[in-house]
Amino acid sequence: MNNKGQITVFLCLILTSILLLGTTIINVVNVHSARGKAVMCATSAMSDIRAEYNNYIFEHYHILLFDVSQDGKGQGNLEEKVTETMEYNLGERFSVADCAITNYVTLYEDEYKKLKEQISEYLVYVGIETAGEYIISATGGDDGTLPESLKENLENAEDVPLEDISPEDVIADKEASDSGEEEDFDPRDFTSDIGDMGVLYFVMPDDMYVSNMMIDLMNMPSFELSHFVDSVFEMNEDFDDYSDFKTDLTSHESWCDEVKNMGAGISYATLVFNSITNPDKNPDTVLDCEMEYLICGKGSDRENLEGVVNKIVALRLPINFAYLVSDSGKMSEIKAISFSLSLISLVPEPVMRYLLAGCWAYVESLAEVRSLLEGKTIPFNKTGTDWITDFKNLEGSMNDSAREDKKGLNYEHYLCILMALNEDKIYPRMLDLMQLNSIEAGEDICVVDAGVEVSMDISVIFEGRKMSFSVTTGY
Repeated sequence: MNNKGQITVFLCLILTSILLLGTTIINVVNVHSARGKAVMCATSAMSDIRAEYNNYIFEHYHILLFDVSQDGKGQGNLEEKVTETMEYNLGERFSVADCAITNYVTLYEDEYKKLKEQISEYLVYVGIETAGEYIISATGGDDGTLPESLKENLENAEDVPLEDISPEDVIADKEASDSGEEEDFDPRDFTSDIGDMGVLYFVMPDDMYVSNMMIDLMNMPSFELSHFVDSVFEMNEDFDDYSDFKTDLTSHESWCDEVKNMGAGISYATLVFNSITNPDKNPDTVLDCEMEYLICGKGSDRENLEGVVNKIVALRLPINFAYLVSDSGKMSEIKAISFSLSLISLVPEPVMRYLLAGCWAYVESLAEVRSLLEGKTIPFNKTGTDWITDFKNLEGSMNDSAREDKKGLNYEHYLCILMALNEDKIYPRMLDLMQLNSIEAGEDICVVDAGVEVSMDISVIFEGRKMSFSVTTGY
């Protein structure tokens, strides 16, 4: 009998334990399920934030971002939206105790990491290839810098005394004078006028217009984030200072490595931003010369275009100069007046010869830029048949047509080279253009503060139990 009582008690204890264990398991599963439901609802509610991406930015620039400030209502409005959505989806057994934004990531953080990622994803989507390989192929890997031997000749030219000038130079000069050519002809008079009138007057095609309108850049992302302001690049159009001329010839170093490693951002820029020769990528923009702005960062189309023209001339000048001094026929034209001009100015004849060659190469470079602005593709390296200008009629021959070369480079190829040389500056300036154009379109968004990823700490109460977790969502 006693044994039966003990067995009964033992079975009751086992049954009670099983019931307690089962209840505990049910409660644990219930709580775990409730937590999972809360996390799922939070994730779903926050995905609504992603759905509120800025339509204008995405349509025109294929970049996803959302307005963290909620049209100026503040981040609290975003937190309230998530709270309301969660409470509606969770039901009466739940209540949201707290919902707070702990962090949000912008396009510019970590050296524009998120912007670069979205750009790369877009390029994969459209299947675009970078322009770098084509440029290297078209240039034959030539970076346009002066050969070392020519640099040495330039340095040694000042050391040649006037009495060491060969008799052939004197005879050539005398024959030129006897043939009726004006003794006071100096091509540098024309290039001085270029400096006075502005380079755009001479290179812009007749049907091209560029605005003088100035825009305020002080509140733009590039100024807030990095204060990138390019110094104005100006060449010495007088060609009377040999030291300045040598500096202009070597104003850029090799850009082959930059072009070979050309980033996705440069290819992206050619797809979505306008240039003076391709204004139809986005018909409603504040600036017409957007790619030029990425390079120069000035407040007007005219300033940006002028800056780009000078930079392209700086790229072309050493190429044209190197070819010119290798062409004996063209150098004989220069020698015909270099001796008399050196006597007048007391400048060594070899120096004067190089200054005049530089003057001619400069005008040739301007003529090339004019052809580029007309939409032509021109050869990178020069030959006798590619030369455009006439030494005795520099101004008149500037408008002569350049030979088209389908394997050469066009205007936007040169913009790519210039962007590759300034790649660190183009990303904040991209944000500038997005900001300017979105404001123009009536969109009230600050691109600098817009988010691409947001994290929240959320606390939910379920049947008296508080559950806390963090959720992150983004593009």
